[in-house]
Amino acid sequence: MRLLLIFSTLAVTVYGWGSSGSYLNDKCHSYSGLSHFDTKTGTCYILDINEKHSKDSVSDKTCKHLQGYDGKLANKDAAELLKDEGIINDKRQSFFKNGVVNSANSDGGAAVCQYNKKRNLIYSFSLKKHSSFRKRRTLAVPHDDSHAQKLAALAQSEGADDFFYIGIRSLQGSSKFESADNTPSDYFRFLPRQGGFLDDVGSRVKSLAVAALALSSKSTNPEGLGTFGYMEAFDGNNVKLPFICQTSAQHRYGSVVVPYSTLSS
Repeated sequence: MRLLLIFSTLAVTVYGWGSSGSYLNDKCHSYSGLSHFDTKTGTCYILDINEKHSKDSVSDKTCKHLQGYDGKLANKDAAELLKDEGIINDKRQSFFKNGVVNSANSDGGAAVCQYNKKRNLIYSFSLKKHSSFRKRRTLAVPHDDSHAQKLAALAQSEGADDFFYIGIRSLQGSSKFESADNTPSDYFRFLPRQGGFLDDVGSRVKSLAVAALALSSKSTNPEGLGTFGYMEAFDGNNVKLPFICQTSAQHRYGSVVVPYSTLSS
């Protein structure tokens, strides 16, 4: 099951920074693989089963599963916990920073990664010169009431009129997105970068009537509240769309809304 996006009219308006909350729990549980979130330590463990590894091939650089978080090889101390949770077993080698489980199994192995430190994204208050710590990633920036008026004035003063908006509606039964009801869940808006690859993405997106979205996080709408995390956008041909920078985000419905959007099922 896929999510549908309906793209609205371009218009100048406001955007805000993401919430300071980590949403690591949501990201961990929604990862499309073997993962476990330890609530006691606030650590997400992921078993990298997409590629076979050897003892010499694993390192902290292997751990790049959760965008926005610095990963590293887990310590072997976590092995018993991960066995109890069914993440590692006796049939596969599992490589830790300081050892290996089931070393007798020679048919390749999997790296055990842990995530608990959020990467700092460096933001610029210049809309036309937006920068981030990691380029070529997604920046999901929903409404933020505390910054809305300031950023609206900034956008107006810089003449930034090239935002485009994505309306998100979840479909019942989707494994990637959960919603408490069937109302429109949120709007994300992206700022195309002058002279960069985002300009091309913006033109491609605007030419699509309907596209698909894979959203690797949970969303709830109690009393108009939507909470979102990591997201990846795909066009109608399931081609991944590159964006600029990515962070967790929180949206509160209120007086600041996308003024000219049109959302339909």
